Amino acid sequence: MNDDRTTRPSGRRLESAFAGLFASGLLLAVTAPVVLNWADDPPDGFPFSYYPMFSKVRGETVHVNHVVGLDGRMRPHLLRHADVATGGMNQVRRNLNRAVRCGRAFEVCERVAERIATSGKKRHRDLVNVAVVRSTYRLDDFMAGDRQPENVRVVFGLPVERTNR
Repeated sequence: MNDDRTTRPSGRRLESAFAGLFASGLLLAVTAPVVLNWADDPPDGFPFSYYPMFSKVRGETVHVNHVVGLDGRMRPHLLRHADVATGGMNQVRRNLNRAVRCGRAFEVCERVAERIATSGKKRHRDLVNVAVVRSTYRLDDFMAGDRQPENVRVVFGLPVERTNR
């Protein structure tokens, strides 16, 4: 008598073998980009990344473009990304960086000044100017708690023109 259990692998063993092969392949695919850390100019891409945002060597300082509002005493007030443009914080940040790089910071100032002039929000009431600024921070100091920039350069600024106050 011929017993099928001795000539064919059971479904359970086949499933286990497939699961083991699949898991091994996935593990290999996820860890393979690690070798890119030793390449001179490694490509990075989705879905398999070597995570350059964590492994990239950084300089001592970082430059940040941002928009500030200035009150009547010319004290700066950081504006929220939603005050600058629609979209998420990273999208607004990228668009602001592109505008500064392309010499269009005045467009950002015009748009923000108009938003603040018409907003009616309490936090905007005392603002009389807006400016796109480029701040330089020392990373070690910043991470140690010193949030003061090393240098601040005004890229462009405009008054907030309100029609009725």
